[in-house]
Amino acid sequence: MARNRNVQIIFWVSENEKSMIEEKMAQAGMSNLSAYLRRIAIDGMIVRLELPELTAFLEQRGLERHKLPELLVALEELPLAPTGKVCRRTVSAIAAERAGAR
Repeated sequence: MARNRNVQIIFWVSENEKSMIEEKMAQAGMSNLSAYLRRIAIDGMIVRLELPELTAFLEQRGLERHKLPELLVALEELPLAPTGKVCRRTVSAIAAERAGAR
């Protein structure tokens, strides 16, 4: 698919804001400023979460060890049942499939 990006968008930031943007880019594992800003503008946010960070966060808040997640699966969107609720069965199947691929 050819990309046709022929419109330039320019905006101004302070040095402090630039530093904050660079920190967020590093956290997201991105180094291309244009790609980062385009993705933020289109998607609204970028979330990058690793299992050890999540586990540490939950442990600090007192979650019992046996309740800590063993697997973290990133989904583009949550699968919904016909009722509009999250289909837990489908989420569990995806998690099991990805755990088997590890």
